[in-house]
Amino acid sequence: MIAFREYFLSYMVEKTSGIYTKLLKKNSVGWNLTKLDLQHYETNTLGYHLYQFLEEKNIDLMPKHESHDLFHIIANYDVSGIEECRLQFFLLGNGKCSIYLLISLAMAIILFPEKIIDFKKHIQRGQRANRFYDWDFKNLLHQNFEILKHKIYNHENVPTPR
Repeated sequence: MIAFREYFLSYMVEKTSGIYTKLLKKNSVGWNLTKLDLQHYETNTLGYHLYQFLEEKNIDLMPKHESHDLFHIIANYDVSGIEECRLQFFLLGNGKCSIYLLISLAMAIILFPEKIIDFKKHIQRGQRANRFYDWDFKNLLHQNFEILKHKIYNHENVPTPR
């Protein structure tokens, strides 16, 4: 049953993300980069880690949503339905708040009510991390990935609760 709910969630995200971009991100500027552009960053950089993530998951950068994939690698969440929900709760805990985020959280609670306690752990994990959701990641792509993670987690090992 969880597999069907995860599929439904993925389907809904796919169908609504374009609408969200057109309506609420119409003034946003994309990075004008491709996955192959990221391949040319040094191997220890945020940009190269993003390239590796995209390659491993066999996905491309989504214009105007480029930082979202970075959230996955910085916060160590996979791209499955449940992991995507956990990431959204983590970002809420980190201070992010948008219409799309709130709709995503409501859908997660409706689709996975048995995971509410788990989701709360991810909110708390986001609260323990230094605020980073609103960083200008395009200008940080050349930075050392481990140093950036260290700044975010403030010398604290913030493990992903499961």
